[in-house]
Amino acid sequence: MNRPNPFGPHHRRDDRESMLMDLSTAKPSGEVNWEAIIAKTQRGKADGSRKTYDTSSYLERVREEDPWPEEALAKECAVRIVSCRLLDPAPIDLCKPVRVACEVERTGPLDATESLQISLVTIHREKGCDAEEPCGDSLDVKLEARASQFVNVVFKLDKKQVIGGREPDVQIYLRAQAQDRTGSQKAKSQALPALAEPTTGFRWTLVGSLFDERKSFVLPAAIPGVRKVVERHVASPRDLMVVVAPVAIGEDASLALRRAKALAALITNKWEDWLPWFAPEEPAKQRLGLREAQLVLAGLKLFKGQCSGLMDAATEAALRAFQQEPSGKTAPIAVTGKLDSPTRKELLRAYFSQEGTTVAKSCQVRAVTRDRTSDEPTEAVPTLEILFYTPRLDPEPSADRLEAKAWKAWKECIQGEDRFELHSLRVQVVNDSDIAVPNARVKLSGPVVVESCADDHGWVVLENLPRGKYRLHVFEGDDRVSDPVVEIPATSTEPGVVHRAASPEN
Repeated sequence: MNRPNPFGPHHRRDDRESMLMDLSTAKPSGEVNWEAIIAKTQRGKADGSRKTYDTSSYLERVREEDPWPEEALAKECAVRIVSCRLLDPAPIDLCKPVRVACEVERTGPLDATESLQISLVTIHREKGCDAEEPCGDSLDVKLEARASQFVNVVFKLDKKQVIGGREPDVQIYLRAQAQDRTGSQKAKSQALPALAEPTTGFRWTLVGSLFDERKSFVLPAAIPGVRKVVERHVASPRDLMVVVAPVAIGEDASLALRRAKALAALITNKWEDWLPWFAPEEPAKQRLGLREAQLVLAGLKLFKGQCSGLMDAATEAALRAFQQEPSGKTAPIAVTGKLDSPTRKELLRAYFSQEGTTVAKSCQVRAVTRDRTSDEPTEAVPTLEILFYTPRLDPEPSADRLEAKAWKAWKECIQGEDRFELHSLRVQVVNDSDIAVPNARVKLSGPVVVESCADDHGWVVLENLPRGKYRLHVFEGDDRVSDPVVEIPATSTEPGVVHRAASPEN
């Protein structure tokens, strides 16, 4: 039987090379020097003349110096701590209550009085070294007479003690640990990153032509200020945002809160929050309607008028143009030229979709009111404060109305502020018979000079006005028929200030 060559087909075996399968050559030949091989194996043999030790006496002496662990008295363990963990998500704010949960099983009698000691430890991670120190006082919790149970505790730490003396670049971690009364059972939680820096804030104030009287529709004149707010959020996306509406004595706090919520909805793109304000059951002075639709249409460059809130041919044509436009809508709407429910929804969607007016989806914006303090101006000008806080709100608002003590604490954290103020004047020109004067030319002279023309109903809106005294010139043709003095912003939020134009024959 022919077997393959184990060395490959091209290997040529020498005649002196033995084959393992060849029984005639498998045995060692008589030429092997066995004595030399045995002599090599004897070189590592231990020297019998060396000293040997008595193992028993050696171990006995070692036990006297350092007893073996099994000979130590075991401590009594009446409970078994299964786990210990922090319940709050990371990063854990040390200036807020810290929650800890432990799972415990009894190993002794259920009726025995047993307790658990739970404590917090902070780990300060600096360059080149770490340090641990207790965080607050430990808590003793009595266990119930049950075989298995969960123990939940809340640590309320001293804010000044936690924040004081911290280096700005030090990384802080928090760990919870629990032990039984004997100290033999211990359990530690995972170390989670923690926050301990003081609260800082920034205030952005919007003042002026933000709303019509009794209304909560954010006017187009305020949109540049809204964009400033969104830019601030983009620069610091982790800051917490709160919209605060100051309320003076005698003002409507419910209207102020509604306006704060309106701005919060606008910058978070929640246009559905505005829909109920169009409902027929809304009070007429507060209800949103045709004027707001005209404002949106004017922003879309579909309406050229004074947004008087009255239906006319120009408004109907603008509505039809918007209804016919297919882009930007979730579904086609009927071309009726009327402000129906589908049209209102799409108009709001378009208004909320203006570029630069929406914060990130993850940003949660709260809306509250507060009482004006004695050092604030008392003029009835719509004002909204957008506050940016990091890393926390301290204290947390408990309701929609901020208490004076809480506002004082918030105000002390503000380290920078900016202001956006812009006003407008909306007037209607009528004659001595209270009849509107259409197409009247109106010129406002003062810190700036603005000129416009009244619509068919005598309405005119003059925008982008700084504070100051102005003279309002009303012309019919080339004749000046009226020139009263107005104060800005004294009448900037009125629904329509009537300025009488004297009849030419008078």
